[in-house]
Amino acid sequence: RAPFVVLIPFLSIYLSKEVVSAVTAGSTVESLLLTIGIISVGLILCGICEKYLSAALHRFLMMTDLHWQIILFDKTVSMDYENLENQDGLTKLGNCGNDQSNTRIVAETVSSFVSSIIGIVSYAGLLITLSPLVLLVVVITTIAGFFFIKATREMVLQKPR
Repeated sequence: RAPFVVLIPFLSIYLSKEVVSAVTAGSTVESLLLTIGIISVGLILCGICEKYLSAALHRFLMMTDLHWQIILFDKTVSMDYENLENQDGLTKLGNCGNDQSNTRIVAETVSSFVSSIIGIVSYAGLLITLSPLVLLVVVITTIAGFFFIKATREMVLQKPR
């Protein structure tokens, strides 16, 4: 799903660029509509693919959660009553239940990470063709924003309530 998450904004930007270029170049209405139609079809197809792949990822995550829930239920049902009712057994059961979403977190994080990497490389390539100075400004503001958010978070967490 990662390429489609990045491609949809690119096509939206490209659509705007092509419309402005066609209008300033004095293109005919037919060629302008054809350009808009082709890019719009690309946007629709990318949107459909992204939605389908997001649903497939969600289905995979639900199936994984269900699998671990069934295992947890089977273990709970077959557990000795004495182990289930003492504090150590309850602690183990609670710890077992807390780990069921790790697969979901990993899958969603990997999907977002891959989308981010593809986006960073693509946008950096686009920005460097425009002007290396623009890329430098974007990198500096991003790094400064990161440190600003980190400092703000530390200030908020240290403040007494």
